[in-house]
Order: sequence, then structure tokens, then C-alpha cells
Amino acid sequence: MTLVYHYTSVSQHLPLILDSGELRPSNTGGRESEPPLLWFSRNRSWEATAGKAVMHRGKIKLLNMRQQHESYGCARFGIAEDDPRLMEWRDACQYAGIGRDERRAMERNGKKRGGDSTDWVAVSSTVPILMLTCETFNGITWEPLSCAN
Repeated sequence: MTLVYHYTSVSQHLPLILDSGELRPSNTGGRESEPPLLWFSRNRSWEATAGKAVMHRGKIKLLNMRQQHESYGCARFGIAEDDPRLMEWRDACQYAGIGRDERRAMERNGKKRGGDSTDWVAVSSTVPILMLTCETFNGITWEPLSCAN
């Protein structure tokens, strides 16, 4: 079975996700009127756009995988790539009311950071973590993590 992944931080988000028992859609960074989405990536190593944004020398910098691992840890949740709830990038943008110009700007920004919009898929609903694989990165490889509460 091929999986797509929702990448996140260990120290900041993983405990909250495990406590809640679910991954929840969000519109963080989007317009207030934008419906929330939960993003996944086909990238099996790390989604470059999932790195934590931090201030560095007065500018916002997105951490790469190594930096994310060293500062906050890396975790991921996998769901089957053929899950019928998943929307392709363009369909998700249309669902969220993101216009063509804004979508293209997001694609360019993602590409500058090492991402690829053809990897991006989303769901509009909450996903119980018991329906997902859970893993943490140890600096070399991804290791299974029990998602049971």
C-alpha cells in the first residue's frame, strides 16, 4: 500500500495530536473565510514546505529536515494514497476558494523551498490517528510509533 504523509514536529505538535486522537484540518496561514484542510505529501522522505517557520536574522526561514529534526523533531502520519477523501492540489485549492494566481504563487513559493505541488494532497475532514501510520525520525530513518492513546 502506498502512503501519503502529514509531516509535523515532535516537540510542539505530536503530543497534542496524540492527546486529541486525531489530525484536524486547519486554515492557518490562509484567509479567515477559507475552509480548513489537512495537508499530506507524496514525498516519502520529508515535505520541504512542512518545516517550522522561524525568525533568523530578522527574516522568516523555513527549517529543512535536518534543522527541524535537531530543533523540534520530525514526525509523520501516513494514510493510503487511494483514500477517497484525498483531494489533489488543484481540487483542494478550488475547494478552499484559492484562485489561480494565488495558487500559482503558492506553487512558486513551495518550489523555492524544495517542494512540489504535484506531491500535495488534502482532506477536508478530521482523521482519527488510529486510521493512520505514525512514525518519528531518528536522524537516519523513520521508526514506527504507537498511535494508541
